[in-house]
Amino acid sequence: MEYTYGNVTTKTATHKFTDVFNTTVDEEKYVTSKLYTHSEPGLSFKYRYVYEEVYMAAYENKPTNVVCTELHLVLEPKSFCKERRQKLLDDVGCEGLTIDDLTVIDVMDNSMAGCVLMARMDTTEDKVEEVRLAVANVLDCVDGLRGMYIDQYQNRVGTTGWDLIKEAKGKIKDALRYTMNQWKKNQK
Repeated sequence: MEYTYGNVTTKTATHKFTDVFNTTVDEEKYVTSKLYTHSEPGLSFKYRYVYEEVYMAAYENKPTNVVCTELHLVLEPKSFCKERRQKLLDDVGCEGLTIDDLTVIDVMDNSMAGCVLMARMDTTEDKVEEVRLAVANVLDCVDGLRGMYIDQYQNRVGTTGWDLIKEAKGKIKDALRYTMNQWKKNQK
């Protein structure tokens, strides 16, 4: 089936997401082909976007067409500092892996990704693909606003996307203590 959204069609949008990971039977993750770069004094990193679709029928006790979609900004494993690279390798837990073997999916699965956009929709399979194309169409616009999205809280404690990035880059040594201090500050 052919879809068009803005100036992106199923034919032109396929280059936006190169890899598709079916991590479970009810979940698909699409990784952007483009490698993005953030550069500012003291904080530079490379990243990709991962678009995730979770079909909720497996998680709800009734038949449903609900699909949760999220777009994540995920650091490339090589953008991590040396200590965090080793921790990531240990967390993945496969003997003999090097940082070159890891993907942004490994980073995301270890809770080191910032959520940029999310939606929950009661939909059909055709509509899911249409939304995926819409996301592909606006990726560069969203990237232009990434600072605003990274500023958002990623959890109820008050961790922002910047905190996750700083931890990955080694700028935050004791993430638990830092998070608890942030939480206390946010309570005032």
